[in-house]
Amino acid sequence: VKLSLMPLVVFPDANSSFPLYFGGGIGLGVFFKQLEDESELSLDYQLIAGARFFDVFDDIGLNLEFGMKNHIFLLSDGQFNGVFAAAGLVFNF
Repeated sequence: VKLSLMPLVVFPDANSSFPLYFGGGIGLGVFFKQLEDESELSLDYQLIAGARFFDVFDDIGLNLEFGMKNHIFLLSDGQFNGVFAAAGLVFNF
């Protein structure tokens, strides 16, 4: 069980209505349940790229996002490297 606090910076913003975007962020992660002798604190970072399509169905659009999500243990050796894909809806209001 882990909580990560990571602000992301994304270019361009949604107000531009440009469909492609990219971004990244860095923050701190805290493990509430962790293996013995492993760090409870981690440095988390993430890189993302995606596409958002506004007004596909009236005021509802689609969002597709891909990225790398990683963390490095701060108090012990080790790290995790992962990739993800996400899809969702965009609501204009």
